[in-house]
Amino acid sequence: MCWFDLAASFPAMVSHLHYSTSDLGLLATAFLLGAGIFQVPAGVYSAHRGATQATLIGLFVIGTTSLASAFSVNLYLQTGLRFFTGFGAAFFFAPALIVVSNTLGEKRSGLTLGLYNGAFNVGAWVAIFFFTQISASINWNVPFLITGALSLACFFENFYAFKTVKEEVKIDLSRAKKTLLSKDIWALILGIVGVSAAYYTLVNVSVTYSQNHLGFNPALAGTVSSLVLVGAIFGSPTGGFVADKLRNRRLLIMIPAIGFSLVISLLALPGNLVIWFVAPFAGFCASMAFTNSFTFATQYPEIGRKYAPLAVGLINSMGILEGGIVTAIFAPILISANYSMGWIVLALSTIIFGPLVYLAREPFSTSKETEETKESLNR
Repeated sequence: MCWFDLAASFPAMVSHLHYSTSDLGLLATAFLLGAGIFQVPAGVYSAHRGATQATLIGLFVIGTTSLASAFSVNLYLQTGLRFFTGFGAAFFFAPALIVVSNTLGEKRSGLTLGLYNGAFNVGAWVAIFFFTQISASINWNVPFLITGALSLACFFENFYAFKTVKEEVKIDLSRAKKTLLSKDIWALILGIVGVSAAYYTLVNVSVTYSQNHLGFNPALAGTVSSLVLVGAIFGSPTGGFVADKLRNRRLLIMIPAIGFSLVISLLALPGNLVIWFVAPFAGFCASMAFTNSFTFATQYPEIGRKYAPLAVGLINSMGILEGGIVTAIFAPILISANYSMGWIVLALSTIIFGPLVYLAREPFSTSKETEETKESLNR
């Protein structure tokens, strides 16, 4: 919810706080910068002090800063608070993903991470669908109050649940460095750069686009924008499950990336009916690509589970920073100038970068080679 409560409150903040389009872009970028910059430090902290402790820090920061955002009417204070909410999101996302990935084992890690991403998208859907209407009918700050209260409740629940968890908490700096410089991880980042940039832009401007350009009322704008997350809810576990079965994650990243590109390009067509088709399928394709990109990092033997939060954090960091930069550049263009041209440019960037994922090794093949080597040594 904390990732998209701001997007849902955008129209109400314009009416009540008299923020401009550029002000809203500043707030969105501040959150994405906080979430992007601190993904790698969160991975380092997770390897050094444990994924569960990093997760708790993330929840506590999200809760307190979201509540503070609800009572702030100063743009610059609000910007600072959104930056630190991003910090909390960074400390939660990758470490919690690794906690979850350990539950069903490596053979079903794609499905497990798909369910985790599905839960993420459920929260995002709730934010876009319900918070857009709540902020329009009650007040702009109600979504922040809800997010803050729920995050703090989750903090106390997780604090209790993690008491019995034991983790190795000593970091090997050489392995951490090797993880950050991995050619496979960087090839993967290049492969999803287009999807990341286009997806974050679509989600952040969809409510405003639906209201200002398509003429939808707040309730209808929130409904159609939430369909991106509805598609993502189903795309995440589907992508992970299919990749586990086919044992080919690269293919299950490239095909959804190309599909996402083709679907989002349809927004350049005239009329307000196209978005009802585009929104769910764009979310479905993007979440399939994201789920399998995160699972990549948990399956390379040289990275291992202990340093997987660092690899996942690096992947997510690059995606978020790309999304933040592109949102800051494209949001004013999309909202005030030529939407059609903007969608076409985003679609082209996605389809150009997608095939670059094949520069990375297939993690299933790598895991199989490692198992065969171990069996040979045992014999």
